[in-house]
Amino acid sequence: MRINKKIIVLLLSVASIQAFAQRSTTSLYSRYGYGELYIPSCNFVQMGNVANGIRSAKQIQFINPAHNTAIEKETFLFQVGSGYSYRNFTQQNQHVSKIDAGIEYMAMAFAVIPKKWGMAAGIVPFNTVGYEIQAADSLAQYTYTGKGGINQFIWSNSISPFKGLSIGANASLLFGKTIYTSNAKVLVDEFSYYTRKQQTYDTKGFMWDAGLQYTYPINDKSSVTFGATYRNKQTFSFHKQSYLGTYNVLEQIDVNKKKRKTITTVYESYTEIDTLHNIVTRNIESDIPQQISFGIGYSIQDKFTGAFDCGYSNWNSVSVWGKPSIYTGNAKFARLGVEFIPDKRGASYFKKIPYRIGLQYNELPISYTFNNTLLKPIDFGISFGSEFLLKQTANSLAVSVITGRRGDISSAQSLQELYTMIKLQINLKETWFLQRKID
Repeated sequence: MRINKKIIVLLLSVASIQAFAQRSTTSLYSRYGYGELYIPSCNFVQMGNVANGIRSAKQIQFINPAHNTAIEKETFLFQVGSGYSYRNFTQQNQHVSKIDAGIEYMAMAFAVIPKKWGMAAGIVPFNTVGYEIQAADSLAQYTYTGKGGINQFIWSNSISPFKGLSIGANASLLFGKTIYTSNAKVLVDEFSYYTRKQQTYDTKGFMWDAGLQYTYPINDKSSVTFGATYRNKQTFSFHKQSYLGTYNVLEQIDVNKKKRKTITTVYESYTEIDTLHNIVTRNIESDIPQQISFGIGYSIQDKFTGAFDCGYSNWNSVSVWGKPSIYTGNAKFARLGVEFIPDKRGASYFKKIPYRIGLQYNELPISYTFNNTLLKPIDFGISFGSEFLLKQTANSLAVSVITGRRGDISSAQSLQELYTMIKLQINLKETWFLQRKID
């Protein structure tokens, strides 16, 4: 077996980064339930996260595990993705903007038995939490924060029992910490103190889902693919640490002189007064909802691909972090994506590369009341991008732009989130199990 040394170095480097870094978010909507749920479509994010009706020998995705048998023989695929996002929040004439960036996922895939058995593995997020909310009244100043989330290591396999049909399954190991903190700064005359309540959820769990794809050839260059996925309601366990304590708050002034300039910094230092509560509760159960999706795609080889997905998640009777969830009913979604290649074998570089665009509609599975108004937010977004091929190699760099809006558009009371995300994916393709001979 021969693997390019550069891939080994890159795998080790990214693995070390992923051990200490996690995809982040700054969405105020992540305060609800599990936070912002991640769609593991990898590079298919350019096409609105469609995946059920697409089979690509050059891409990795974990939405429908049946896709793995599309990988060509003697091929090793490796992808790493990162993202940058800018979000603007508006509610009742109040505005705030947030920025975040970081590594999102890494994945690899290869054919074990060409056209019969394909395998993929990766580290991707299950969800992310990241927000900070401040409030005040005559008694105190309040700060509510959440950070962290759950990662998942996915091992994906698919087999093709006969030509055209592929069946696959994902097995996911869930792990990660989510921390929710509430601080109250109480003012007493010229003195002040903090009361801090912190809950830490340390997740250890397992999840599985399955999918199938059937491809019907129309002629030598075009085909139609039907796909579907299923995940039943599942339960994972977590350990909960509950902490409640009080702190003294002291204001300190730091004065530094640099090049004839005096820089004065005012900051607060904290001294713990008392720990009122610090208890760890183990093996609490939390649920993952049932999810079903269907899709269809039409493809003309090296020219055009169009696909449509739809489905829903059933959040009825689901507990989140061991408590009855605010999630209710079915959260439906619909996605549409198109890829077009002007001239794959042409002389112009910009006619050889693919151009992709997608639309997606997602009902957020939450409802909440604000000023006696029931709000049910949705997420509508448009995505587009391309994959820039590197000369004299099979490698590429994909650039995606996603912009959209979250909120209940029927009510002025709803929190409105406008977002723009830029995602970069490095796609490496190497040949292995190949011995070169000189005649």
